[in-house]
Amino acid sequence: MPVNNTGNGETYCALADHVAKLVQDKFAALTDNLTSQYARRKVLAGMVMTRGDDLINSRVLCVAAGTKCINGEYLSDQGMSVNDFHAEILTRRATLRFLYSQLELVATMDPSAKEESIFEEAEKGYRLKQGVKFHLYISTAPCGDSRIFSPHGSRQGEENEGGDKHPNRKARGQLRTKIESGEGTIPVKATVSVQTWDGVIQGERLLTMSCSDKIARWNLLGIQGSQD
Repeated sequence: MPVNNTGNGETYCALADHVAKLVQDKFAALTDNLTSQYARRKVLAGMVMTRGDDLINSRVLCVAAGTKCINGEYLSDQGMSVNDFHAEILTRRATLRFLYSQLELVATMDPSAKEESIFEEAEKGYRLKQGVKFHLYISTAPCGDSRIFSPHGSRQGEENEGGDKHPNRKARGQLRTKIESGEGTIPVKATVSVQTWDGVIQGERLLTMSCSDKIARWNLLGIQGSQD
C-alpha cells in the first residue's frame, strides 16, 4: 500500500487508518483475539514505524493499555515502581527501549549490524536514516486539554457566536495534573510549591503531568527527552 506525500487529507486519513488497524490487530493477536483476561482496557496506544512511502514496510514496535498513575506512597527511589501507567506513556517507554537497542547496533563494529540499525552516523553522533518515521496511535484523546477541549465537542458555528462558549474555557492551556490512583486531571495552581520527595512521602498529593502536556513536551524536545 504505497502512500504519496501530497499533503492532502485523504493521504493522512489513509495513513492514520492503517496505523490504527495495525495496533488494534496486534493487540487482538496478543490477547487471543480479545478473549484473554488481558483484553479488557479503556485506552489502547501503540507506536508504528514506517520506512519510506510504502506502508507494507510498517512495523508495530509496541502496544500498551492503561489509565492510572500511582499514589505517592508507592514512589520508589530505586526504580522499583512505574509512576505513570497511562497507555501512551507506557508506549513511549517501550519505544525508547527499541531506540536504545538500535543505537547499540549502529555503535558496533559489525557492518551487518550497522546496516540493520535505523540509525546512521552523522557529523555529531547519530541520526535516523532517510524515510524512517514513527506514528503514535491512541484510541482516545490524551488526558488533559486534548480530552477536555476536544474540537469535536464544540457546536457547529459556535466560533461565530461571540467567541468561546465552553463552560471551562478559563482553564484552557493550563498545565494539568493527573488524579492519584484514579482517572481525570485537574489544573495545577500557580501557588503550588515545588514538589519534593519528603513532601510526597509525608502525604502531599503527587503531581503527575497530564498526557496532553507530556506529548506537547515531546513535540518540542523529542521523545528521547533532549534538553537542547
